[in-house]
Amino acid sequence: MAFRRDWFTTMPQEVERLIEDFSRRKPPSLQFRLRAWEPAVDVTETETQVVVLVELAGVRREDVELAVDRNTLLVRGQRPEGQHPGKRSCHRLEIYWGAFERVVPLPTPVHPEATQAVFRDGMMEIVLTKVKPRTVPLIIKGA
Repeated sequence: MAFRRDWFTTMPQEVERLIEDFSRRKPPSLQFRLRAWEPAVDVTETETQVVVLVELAGVRREDVELAVDRNTLLVRGQRPEGQHPGKRSCHRLEIYWGAFERVVPLPTPVHPEATQAVFRDGMMEIVLTKVKPRTVPLIIKGA
């Protein structure tokens, strides 16, 4: 049952989002923030690559920083605060502004130096090349 397993793996994030939503309903002077917002990501893989798609609407390319090690991708940056010109009454504020950070565990080791990223229409596609598995024969000694 793939759906059920997926639901259990995403439940902690959903609980955090519920808490965030609840905290946003308080008057602005009482609002608290435990962490930066996290952009949504999709992680897929082919035979030779891991592809991460990050939703970054309203973020400029120059405001995004990427860092990769063999098993983890870090996406960090800033979305400038939206402007609401003139006198307005706010009825719903759901868009997160300010600093963000997302640590994405990768399903397999990758070559950090071979990473490529393309940013277009608020979506960043990061293509990482997988490390080819290497088999090393071992000599077994007797006692």
